[in-house]
Amino acid sequence: MENFNEIKKRIKSVNDISQMTNAMQLVSSAKMRRSVALHDAVDPFFSLCAESMQEIRNNTESIDNPFFVLKQKEQGEEWKIGCFVLSGDQGLAGAYNNNMVKIAEEHVHKKVLENTRKGLSTNYELYVFGKLAREKLMHAGYNVNAEFSFPISEPTFYQARNVGAIIRRKFLNHEFDLVT
Repeated sequence: MENFNEIKKRIKSVNDISQMTNAMQLVSSAKMRRSVALHDAVDPFFSLCAESMQEIRNNTESIDNPFFVLKQKEQGEEWKIGCFVLSGDQGLAGAYNNNMVKIAEEHVHKKVLENTRKGLSTNYELYVFGKLAREKLMHAGYNVNAEFSFPISEPTFYQARNVGAIIRRKFLNHEFDLVT
């Protein structure tokens, strides 16, 4: 049986770990509240943009813009998909990173199956924000663009603009038929 001092040390260690865990939960919940507040602040703007684009599309007979044209493929052709996956850089996000990996895997499998049923081949490439999901998807054998690397924590407008420029360029250069 352990002596009394070892038991006291162990109790103190467990209490210290409990205090650190509680502090981490408080920080995490504060960050989550801040993220939700930021999302709620910009959501009306993006909803209005989406409604405006839908209204333009519905009230215009023909739009000569590649972003408004749904590409059609014939049997035997290749469907090129670019998937952008947002995950975290750290492992303290609970199941979030694992859920993002699972969602990305399910999405790729769904698109491949849909295209196979239509007689199309599928070429996809994953662009992953966050180290953990990138490593998991690469380890699982998915086609992950290893050169694509943007920090996920504290994103800036300029970083978002750069990512948007990458997506736009690849779509207009016909490297993608679909971007998700």
